[in-house]
Amino acid sequence: MKLLTQLGLGSAVCLDQLAVHCAALRAAHGCGATLWKGPHLLAALQLAVGTRGWPAHLATAALLKVAKDAATRSPTRVAEAGPWWDEAAADVSSSQLTEADVEALEERLQALGGGRVAVQMQARAELQREDLPLTRTTVFQRACKILDRQAAS
Repeated sequence: MKLLTQLGLGSAVCLDQLAVHCAALRAAHGCGATLWKGPHLLAALQLAVGTRGWPAHLATAALLKVAKDAATRSPTRVAEAGPWWDEAAADVSSSQLTEADVEALEERLQALGGGRVAVQMQARAELQREDLPLTRTTVFQRACKILDRQAAS
């Protein structure tokens, strides 16, 4: 559970969503997804972050980059040095948030009451369509952008 929190996934439910997203990316690129289930992803991320020392905050984004690579057969490839780490770092650096920023986003969503679930589901769907990582932070960010779009229209 500690690793999931470090990765920004927060729970096994988020890990399962990540597995579904990886499987969809694999299928979209004509690749098999047999090894891209939650337990395999968790083992790969543990190897990458816990054993090899890759940064936890980049691991989910790097895993999604690896999932799209047709040459990749196993999610454990994420533990190796490769361009996916540089690409993940570039993606993440463009949207660095502090924990206080994330908490502010969450408070904004909590204020929606029951409407929060629908906005977060829409945010997850948009992120998946764009092949972006599904983490607590990315979902909160996208959900707030959706609210901003709704307010502007």
